[in-house]
Amino acid sequence: TPAHVTAHGFVTSLFTQVGLFHLLGNLVYFYLFGACVEDLIGRWQFVLFFLLSGLAADFLHIAAALANGTADMPLIGASGAISACLGGFVVLLKNTKINFRYFVWFLVRAWDGDFWLPAWLVISFWFLMDLISALGSVVGPGRGGGVAFAAHVGGFIGGFLMMLAWRGVRAWAG
Repeated sequence: TPAHVTAHGFVTSLFTQVGLFHLLGNLVYFYLFGACVEDLIGRWQFVLFFLLSGLAADFLHIAAALANGTADMPLIGASGAISACLGGFVVLLKNTKINFRYFVWFLVRAWDGDFWLPAWLVISFWFLMDLISALGSVVGPGRGGGVAFAAHVGGFIGGFLMMLAWRGVRAWAG
């Protein structure tokens, strides 16, 4: 909990989940985006990336929780570190396209199909929604509905910046 920070709490919070659907939701994003980042940077670098971005998520969440008076509410889940995977994905694979499929049924008529959007656009929209929600949760306690939006934002920014640095070091090293 942000009001009672412990060193081990920074790590253990990354490996706990509220329930089955929280776990499944995180696993879907982790599979889609984390696996791609891991493939590009390597296994051990990814472990370090995941843990450091989890810390970035924790720190921003703590700041937001202290600001809005919800410091007694625990931070549970890997969502912040998984958000870092989205930030890293944008840096490393921004030109990737994401396929969306739709099905609309109204009375006796149905429409279906699919369309593609650039990953940077989709993920930027997701980040903007989380940023707005994080700012809203700081303005008034309880407005986040139990979702640690600031952790998502902190993780995303941490992952984005770490991948920019990683890419820069790799380019410099040749």
